[in-house]
Amino acid sequence: MKLFGYDFWQFRLWSLISFTGLLFLIFLISYNLGGLIALVVVQLWLWSVPQLFIQFSYESYGEHTALFYLLLSFYTFYLSYTSKKKKYILITLSGLLFSLSVLTKYLFVISGVGFGIIALWQLLKQANKKEVIKSWGLWFAFFIIPIVFFELYRYLFLVTNFGTYAWQATTDDFILHFKSNGGGFNLKSLDWNFISKKAGFWEQVGVRFEIAWLSFLALSYFYFKKVKEEKLVLNMLLYFAFISTSLWFIFASPFGWTRHVWHGLIIGMILLITGITSMLKSKTSKLLFFIIFIVTVSTGSLINRDNFEFGFLLNQDTIDSWHAKRNEKGIQGLPSNPILSLKDQIGLKTFFSNNINDNDKVYYLGWLLVSEASPIVDKMFFSIDRYFKIGQINPNGGQSYLIFGPYQKGKLSIVGLNYHDKKVAWLCQEIVYENPSYTLCKLKSNLKYENKAYE
Repeated sequence: MKLFGYDFWQFRLWSLISFTGLLFLIFLISYNLGGLIALVVVQLWLWSVPQLFIQFSYESYGEHTALFYLLLSFYTFYLSYTSKKKKYILITLSGLLFSLSVLTKYLFVISGVGFGIIALWQLLKQANKKEVIKSWGLWFAFFIIPIVFFELYRYLFLVTNFGTYAWQATTDDFILHFKSNGGGFNLKSLDWNFISKKAGFWEQVGVRFEIAWLSFLALSYFYFKKVKEEKLVLNMLLYFAFISTSLWFIFASPFGWTRHVWHGLIIGMILLITGITSMLKSKTSKLLFFIIFIVTVSTGSLINRDNFEFGFLLNQDTIDSWHAKRNEKGIQGLPSNPILSLKDQIGLKTFFSNNINDNDKVYYLGWLLVSEASPIVDKMFFSIDRYFKIGQINPNGGQSYLIFGPYQKGKLSIVGLNYHDKKVAWLCQEIVYENPSYTLCKLKSNLKYENKAYE
């Protein structure tokens, strides 16, 4: 963004590149572990559930980029066992890439549990323990160095610009967030009804969750006993990444957001297909499995066809139907966020570029941050409370604006029907820009403060 400027192609370029790389890795691993039939089935499965990945291919969410780094870390670690000459280079890359995955999304540290299990296994089984310690020491060094550098940068930036209290506050906030979002596991407070709903995350990709979990139980023995020795490491990394992520989501996560288990679901899809196809050793058996898979999809005997979308083109009605039913099973389904209007966002950005100055201030109401618009227009938004706190003036001499977003108006609104019009009448001097998703108005002065942001 700093190199090429702020516009839609720059904003989405890295997301598209990393997502393209992720697809390539998914296909490469599927082919490597299960052969051509597994590759084709995985491709068909992904194609038939576009709600699984549609928003990650163009929005700057962290999940797909973190998964790209994670799978690349797994694959380079696997390659270190097949190339003695490049072993240490590949181990170094694996540690570095896993670090980038964790820095992109801290949740992904759970998915690296396989590294620890393999390290322990090698220490117990291999005779040359010095070599094991040397290899894992190198891997860990390049895993931890980027994290240390980032934390040092964070500390220096916050302390230099805002003081020690800023660093302490953000650290405390991180710890609080960790404890309240699945880091403070408590066996006594488990909600088994909610847990059973979260265990059904397989339904989001059209598979009856009972079938998926029973298949994994049956395949677990195969993953470790029947695969070729050189592929065992890759299988272990993928298997434990799926298990650890799924267990955290089902038992520890306080939210039923499928997005939190999204990467585990992708890895699970790879394992399920490659495991089944690899068990069927002969070409005839693999062809038979492929035919059975197509028949199963067609008849819906083991799947939920409502979650499949086989059309070559997506229309707005399909996307709206996803949004309408994504919470119907008691957890948040996919896509995890509404697909916002690109036309409306471009219109908002164009208006900001032509009419909003650097010394102008833009405010939002309550917890409705309109956060997707802030990076698009390259402008920081502030809480309306700050406007009242500083005396309803702009200390920089510019204008003061209030912005409303797609969750406050239109078909994606999550507030009352009259919310938008009531707030405009109360707070706005005049509307300067409006489209179906966004409203921007000049704020009145001499307002009486009332905490009515959520009414």
